[in-house]
Amino acid sequence: MPTDTQSVQVWSGTTHRNTADRSERFVSHSFQSASFLREFRLCGIVNAATATTITTAVKEPREERDVQEDPLLNQHQAVMPKAPATTTQFSLLPIHSPLFLLFPCWAAFLIVPLLLPATSSAAASGGTRHFKFHRKSFMDDKVVKTDAGPMENTLVRQKSPVRTPTECALACVDLETCSSFFHDQRGQQCLMHSIVFPGPEEASALPGTTYWVISQADCPTTEGYVLYRPLALCYKYYSVPSFWDQAESTCNSTGTSLVKVNDQAVSTHLYQFLRGSNVTRSQHVCIGASVQTGSFLWRDGSDVTYFNWASGEPSGGSEQCVTMAWFYWFKWNDVPCSSNSYNFLCQKTL
Repeated sequence: MPTDTQSVQVWSGTTHRNTADRSERFVSHSFQSASFLREFRLCGIVNAATATTITTAVKEPREERDVQEDPLLNQHQAVMPKAPATTTQFSLLPIHSPLFLLFPCWAAFLIVPLLLPATSSAAASGGTRHFKFHRKSFMDDKVVKTDAGPMENTLVRQKSPVRTPTECALACVDLETCSSFFHDQRGQQCLMHSIVFPGPEEASALPGTTYWVISQADCPTTEGYVLYRPLALCYKYYSVPSFWDQAESTCNSTGTSLVKVNDQAVSTHLYQFLRGSNVTRSQHVCIGASVQTGSFLWRDGSDVTYFNWASGEPSGGSEQCVTMAWFYWFKWNDVPCSSNSYNFLCQKTL
């Protein structure tokens, strides 16, 4: 899988408490309405075409989930902490900027003191999760359309108008099934997908478009891992044909194990991912089930209780290990553990 990336950082959790000035305090507290959020964004200047890192934040709803019904209110925080010198940030304009003469931006700062008491207690009640969005430059000026052809339709939301990748990243964080998105700068739209596309082979030209993939510290996209939040699933695809037992050894060497497909939801997601590119669509992949002491077990020693066998499988005999077979639409096929070579998926525990 191509690995060249640029990145957007997105925080989900509590606000920064020790801030240096009013503008930092302002951006670290909740937005109260969609219009207020829009006015704030008008106060920031960014060149999406050249940005390497966009730092934003989204605060998790409290346990009462009192804002869950309104997706705009659910995008209720944008925190921009100080970054290292190599980081490019979206930030508020300094007071001497000519754009500060615009009334909506100027007026926003007048109401900061009114906002702080209402939001500080809510901020203190949450935990912190960190996300990054990495820009995959191999997909620049391209878009993948999954509503036709051999792929599954993995588009989970289409939103417009969306002026910047930051707005798209905020929307993606709020939508748990979003794993990646295309931002169409010219069309001002955001196309969110439940999978990560491993390469540009299926893409069509669309000038002005960038592609971003979600990541977090313990599931780093920069190392080839794919994060799917609804299932707390973190996995990596290896296009290095290996015997099943060799594949498991490769996973173990990185602190992972062959993927555990232990229910229909995991099976469906991996099926959609594997169908998402002609790089993966016609390759069998090893998963972590094998016969041990007479029955199928996962690599952690737990019993296999969910099965997705293709018709006529398992064959048994010397075929003691399991793959998802492409010519069976990625249903299961048992294979010899040490004779045939296959690609494989490693899973990282989160």
